[in-house]
Amino acid sequence: ELDRHLRRVRRHYGAMRDAIRERLTPYADVITLGGDEGGLHVVVSGENDAFDRDLRAALRSKGVVFDDVRDFTKLEPNARGFLLGYGHMDWEALTESLNLLEICIKQIGRRRHLRKSARRYTAPK
Repeated sequence: ELDRHLRRVRRHYGAMRDAIRERLTPYADVITLGGDEGGLHVVVSGENDAFDRDLRAALRSKGVVFDDVRDFTKLEPNARGFLLGYGHMDWEALTESLNLLEICIKQIGRRRHLRKSARRYTAPK
């Protein structure tokens, strides 16, 4: 009975982990996933300190609560990223969380693109 339960749970959370990877892989140029080999969370970190900071701020502004990686390490006090825990989620909650994460990533990317475009623009003489 216990073995059957453990196999079912492993399949269930393995499928959730695969869904997270699948949804976030298209953003590999701006975020990194780590710690997804096992457990019930993944570490999401921005491509650099600025993107990481902006992503966390965007998520907080939408009411998303998460733990910063740096709260769990003494070796790297400036560690980037946050934990996306999914052990307590059902599929609907995971989908909603990934939707919010994608929205925030796209908003930050759009703002960064606009800032870069503004810097490249030179007024006619």
